[in-house]
Amino acid sequence: MRFLDEVGALIRIREILRSATRAKIAVAFWGQGAIEALGLARPELEVDIVCNLDSGACNPFEIERLRRIRPDLPVRSDPRLHGKLYWTPDGLVLGSSNASTNGLAVVDGLGGWAEANVFSDDPEMVATALAWFESRKSNAYEITDTHLRLAEQIWLDRKRIAPAGMELTTDLGAAVRSSPEHVAWNKVKLAIYSEDLSVAGERALKADREANPGLREFDVYEGWRNEIEAGDWLLDFELDGKDCSFGGYWRVPDPKVETKLLTYVHKEAGVSLPGFGALALSTEDLKACRRAATELVLNKGDKSSSAAMVPIRHAIAFIDNYQTAVAGPRSTAKAFERAMRDIFFASSKVGYRPTEFLRMIDRDGALPTAKHLILSSAPSSGFTKLWELKRLDLTVEALALREPWRGLFSVAELERAERRLKQYGFREWS
Repeated sequence: MRFLDEVGALIRIREILRSATRAKIAVAFWGQGAIEALGLARPELEVDIVCNLDSGACNPFEIERLRRIRPDLPVRSDPRLHGKLYWTPDGLVLGSSNASTNGLAVVDGLGGWAEANVFSDDPEMVATALAWFESRKSNAYEITDTHLRLAEQIWLDRKRIAPAGMELTTDLGAAVRSSPEHVAWNKVKLAIYSEDLSVAGERALKADREANPGLREFDVYEGWRNEIEAGDWLLDFELDGKDCSFGGYWRVPDPKVETKLLTYVHKEAGVSLPGFGALALSTEDLKACRRAATELVLNKGDKSSSAAMVPIRHAIAFIDNYQTAVAGPRSTAKAFERAMRDIFFASSKVGYRPTEFLRMIDRDGALPTAKHLILSSAPSSGFTKLWELKRLDLTVEALALREPWRGLFSVAELERAERRLKQYGFREWS
């Protein structure tokens, strides 16, 4: 019997499934990418699967994809299932790792969890685990399209308030960098503008407040009906020539209060999101947003406008790139991008082609990609693969800790990179 953390569990589960022709998987929660992570598309693998679709924590879209890829395999749901068993005749992994990007140490979705599992090839334990699986299977029902449609809404509702799986923080920028794809960020935006209310807008505001005195506690935005949604959090930035002032944090009521011209908002001390708590921009990020506000507007592509509504995840990625470009020679940013792309070529030579890593660089930029991978709660799939290959020197974490790149990262980011590498036995980054 051997103890396995989330990385070791992924490696061993892949190994036992890859060498098997028959398997039993009773795992409550499934997530995006599980089919590829486990190698379940392999047609010669005969596998029984029981999940817990009823929980709201099992991604119905991944289960639907599995049914489409392997229509020969019935997938069942047991509403009482919470266990995680990956069984083959030659061995099993039992513990806390779900068939999800959180449980299998792959960065995606909500972040990663620290897991505890055991591997055993003891015949008695293998037989006992099989009997347990069959008992759960007998209590499960076969999933149909109707079940999937019912589960989709539960999944989407839960995902909006799911915890980030990250260290608690009050720093909005750090939270975004650590979990940039979390759906919560869809509700947080920078409102950047340069014009006050029009004469018609002023008249409408006065008339509304006279008709409803309660609206005096609110302020308004004009002309952004389509961009502002109920429940949004808005970070207010007003451009005045070369200067940009920060007007605080504003909450859009749910249901939204609006007229033909105006959308009403209420001032708050910061942003408050389920699963994250109270958040605000750090002094450094606030200054960076003010410096980059004009560029953020231009970056939206509408050069005729002096206003833009910018999602927070895009703004944080942009200022990370922008600060690198303006803080020193442009060659620094270009050189770091080359160093990041060199990781791809060096990894390819040792048998691993991180194509998704290249796509992230092309889509988000080299520095934001590096910060995202370092701040993520779990090692990336690329980190895991390079660990398997004994080449952690090719990871983003190792690159960030080397000169001349250390100056591009905060103390917290460098500490996170160093801690992760030490956790997996690597100390030769200097």
